[in-house]
Amino acid sequence: MSEPNGKRKLLLEAAERLFSEKNYGHTQIAEIAKAAGVGIGTFYRYFPDKEALLTELLTTLFAQVRGELAETRRGIETWSPLEQMATIRKTFEVSFRVMLARPKLMLTFLRSGFGGGEKVSDVIWTMLCGIVEDLAADIGRAEKAGIVEASDKLSVGHAIIGMVLQLSHRIIIEGKPSVDQAINLCTRLTFGMLFSFVAPGKYEQFLPLYPMIFPPLDDSAAD
Repeated sequence: MSEPNGKRKLLLEAAERLFSEKNYGHTQIAEIAKAAGVGIGTFYRYFPDKEALLTELLTTLFAQVRGELAETRRGIETWSPLEQMATIRKTFEVSFRVMLARPKLMLTFLRSGFGGGEKVSDVIWTMLCGIVEDLAADIGRAEKAGIVEASDKLSVGHAIIGMVLQLSHRIIIEGKPSVDQAINLCTRLTFGMLFSFVAPGKYEQFLPLYPMIFPPLDDSAAD
């Protein structure tokens, strides 16, 4: 009973490695099957095409990110407005940790994700938009509490995700900044941006967030 699942896993692992080494567009199904130690017929038993395989890999990755983000927000409705806003830092901690734990797959996503086919693009867009909606909900709770006034919360969320993806790419390619530095930088930039949305007369309410979300910042290896 475990043999079919074992072969499926071998195919996924082989594809994850080959996509990052050769580029998704240059990797052939026959190469994936050979690297997995199975025949081409076995590949088609589990996947109709290469796009379906990449779709499953990315779905698994982003589902883990989304699931862990949901866990960090469990019971958030009972927290204070400032505690709720502080979860934005958790978004960076989870995103960098989960995505960079699979650098080969992340490299494939960053290089070929939206060009990997319609199904792949749809999966990526849906999953990223889910994370954006989580961020927008965080900002929305702060707005409801009267702390900020952000009319286009979704665009703010998309801007935040773009920052995370670009820094992830640099970390994978260049090995810097460190993950901790990237988390701190994204946190500072995000809350600096949100500070510009603080409602008139609410600046003092916003300031207690700083000791909650800003650990001592080490920029020594960021360049």
